[in-house]
Amino acid sequence: MIWQVSVAVTKKQQPVLIECLEISVDSGDPGQWEGRPGAHCIYRVRDERVRFTTNAAAHDFPPFGTAGSQHGGASRA
Repeated sequence: MIWQVSVAVTKKQQPVLIECLEISVDSGDPGQWEGRPGAHCIYRVRDERVRFTTNAAAHDFPPFGTAGSQHGGASRA
């Protein structure tokens, strides 16, 4: 939900408060070609019941480095 709409829209549509949404400093993979940086997000639930879904495939399979770069770090949720 974060990557597709703004924080303001998300707060109106979902029962969550977004306390933090920022780019993680120095989180791109090191090497000749620096990869895309990660994000740091903190959500607070505003309702008793909520269903949270995340795409965290990189948790089990971190991104591989190519063309002289090193492997990226695993995601955490």
